[in-house]
Amino acid sequence: HKESLFSYYYRLCELDDMVCYPWVAQVFSGFTLQELKGYVDELMALDKPVPATYYEGDVVKNLDVNPPKIFTGQKELYNKLMENGIEVYVMTAASEELVRMVASDPKYGYNVKPQNVIGVSLLLKDPKSGELTTARKQITA
Repeated sequence: HKESLFSYYYRLCELDDMVCYPWVAQVFSGFTLQELKGYVDELMALDKPVPATYYEGDVVKNLDVNPPKIFTGQKELYNKLMENGIEVYVMTAASEELVRMVASDPKYGYNVKPQNVIGVSLLLKDPKSGELTTARKQITA
């Protein structure tokens, strides 16, 4: 059995969140934000669970992982707050860039300003210049 990234992440989290959280950020190494956005949109468009495997001890188990879904009530709340002049922020323990790809994309209806999504941020490297930056710095530039 070839272990998936999903399974390995679960095993690292069983050890400690301080092990799996930094590791999961590295999973995206080498991808551009545009490539990741394509994968996020594909995932959001799924209408059925994704089959996956994980280890329980030494035994490989099967499971179905439900894709993320838009919460209509949350979307309505965000928009009503903004209509009434209240600034909406999203704070997340997940990858800030990935959450922003949904929360700030008008097609998903949350309409949160990109700079108002705050979470675990990836260090980005320009492949041509080698310059280091973050998505947050690019938003405010």
